[in-house]
Amino acid sequence: MPPEKTSVTGLQLATKSHSEGIQESEKLAPLQENTQSQAARSFNASAINSIPPEPHQEPSTVSPNLTDLPQPKGQKRTHVSEDGCSVGHLDKRLREGSQSVSESSWPLTEANLEEHNRLTGSGASDATYRNVETLGSGRRKRPRQASTNQETASMPTQTSSHTAAHYRFFILQKARISIQRESLPEEIRSRVNAIIQHDISEERKRELSRIAENLCNAFIDIFEGQHREDDCVEPIYHALSSMDGGKNFIFVMKAGIVFPSWTSARIVRYAQCCLDWNPSLKPRTRQNGWNPNFMHETIDEAGDTSQPAMLPPTLPLPEQNFSLVKTPRPDITVGLRHSNMVGALELRGLSKVKASDFLEDQVLYPNPVPGGPSIRFPPIVVEGKSYGTGKPVFEAQNQASVSGSCMTELQHELADLTKGASSGSYHGKATLAFSICTEGPYMELWVHYTTSPEGVRMYHMNILKICHASLPEGVTEFLTAVDGVMDWASVEFMNDVADQLVLVEGAVRRRHTG
Repeated sequence: MPPEKTSVTGLQLATKSHSEGIQESEKLAPLQENTQSQAARSFNASAINSIPPEPHQEPSTVSPNLTDLPQPKGQKRTHVSEDGCSVGHLDKRLREGSQSVSESSWPLTEANLEEHNRLTGSGASDATYRNVETLGSGRRKRPRQASTNQETASMPTQTSSHTAAHYRFFILQKARISIQRESLPEEIRSRVNAIIQHDISEERKRELSRIAENLCNAFIDIFEGQHREDDCVEPIYHALSSMDGGKNFIFVMKAGIVFPSWTSARIVRYAQCCLDWNPSLKPRTRQNGWNPNFMHETIDEAGDTSQPAMLPPTLPLPEQNFSLVKTPRPDITVGLRHSNMVGALELRGLSKVKASDFLEDQVLYPNPVPGGPSIRFPPIVVEGKSYGTGKPVFEAQNQASVSGSCMTELQHELADLTKGASSGSYHGKATLAFSICTEGPYMELWVHYTTSPEGVRMYHMNILKICHASLPEGVTEFLTAVDGVMDWASVEFMNDVADQLVLVEGAVRRRHTG
C-alpha cells in the first residue's frame, strides 16, 4: 500500500513543519505584512515547486498572515516549514491560486528578511517598530500598527469656512478691513514716526529698561509650561500699567471677572457678552448694491405676457446693518480715564457736572463697552494668544483689526458731530489707533487708520514694531515705542477729543435753549 505510507509520512512532516512554523512565526510577529510582500517578490521563482492547482478562488486584496493562510475546503491544513519559501508561496497564491511550497534556497528567517531589506532599500518604517514591548518569556509583543486607511490618508485637507484665513480674506475684506495690504501713506507715516520715535529722558529710559526686564522675567515660566491665554496677557497688562505713571488711562482686562466655581455656564456667558463692544461701531459687511427684482420689473414693463418669464425667485435684500464681522472683545482695552477727560473739559469752560453728564450721554458712545467701566475713547487695545497651547498670532491680528476699526470709527463719529456743530468748518487730523498683538512672548505693535478713496471708507492695519521676550534689548525698544503711543494718547489725542467735545456740547446746548 505505497500510497497510504506516503500519506502518513506527509502528515508527519506537515505536523513537524507546522510546529516549527509556529515557533518561527512568533519570532516574525512584529514584521509588517507589506515588508513580507516586498520580500516575497524578490525570492527566486525556481525555488517554488508547483503542484496541481486547487479550486480557483478570487485573490484577496488583503495579504493573509504567513502563519495562517486560508486553506481550501476538502484538504488537510498544511503549514510551510522554515525550509520552504513561505513568502513566495504567499505571492503565488495571490496571483495564481493556492499552491504548496516544499523547499527554497532562501529560508524565511528574520535574518534573511533583514538582509533583503538592506539590499533592496525596502522594509517597514521606523514607526512600525515603535512601542515594542518585551514579554517575560522572551517573545516580543506585536507593535501597534500605524493607520493605513488609504481613504483617510489620501483625503485632501478641506478648508473650513470658519477658519481664520477665510475670516480675514473674505469676511474682513467684505467689510473693507485690510491687514498689511499696502504701505503707510506719507501723511500717516510721518505722524506715526513722530509718535513712536519721541524723545525721552535718561531717567525714563532706565525706568523702561527695568519694566522690560520684569516683563522678560515674567515670561520665563511661560516658556516652560502650558499656560492659558490669560496667563500670557497678564504680564503685558502689568507692564502697561507700570508705564502709566501719570494715571492717565483705565485698563480693562477681559479676564478681570472672576466667577465662583458654582456659577452656571449660562451666567458666565452672559457676563462675558456684557464685555462686548458696541456692535454699531463695527464696519458693515459689503452687500450687493443692486436689486435683482429689477429683472422682473423690466419684463413686466415690456408688456409681453404671452409667455411668462422663467426667472428664479429672488431673495429679500439683507438689512442695512447686517455684518458678519465679529463683535470685538479685546483682552485689554486701554481707554482715557473719565476724570482726566472731565478735567480737560473744565479747562475749556464746562462745569464739572455738565462735563461729566455730557460724557455719559448715550448719543456720543464715548465708552465702547455699554455698561462697562468708565473708559473714554480708547486709543489702544491688546489682543493675545497663549504660548504653545493656543492659537497663532494670526487670529490675534484678525481680532485687533476689528477693534482698531471700531476705535477709528468712534473717532469718525465724533468728527462728524463736530463738523455738524461747526457748520462744516472743522477739519481735524486723520484718525489713528494702535494695538498690540501677542502670541506668548512674541509681541507686535500695529497702527490703525482709514482712507476714503472715491468717498468709500477703508480700514487699514500696518505693523510698526516686533519683539520677543527672550531678547531684553528688543523688548526695551518695543516698550519705548509703546511709551510714545501712550504719551501721544494722554496729551495730543485727549486734547483733540476735548476740543471736539466742547464744540458739540455748545451746539447741543444752543439747540435746547433756542
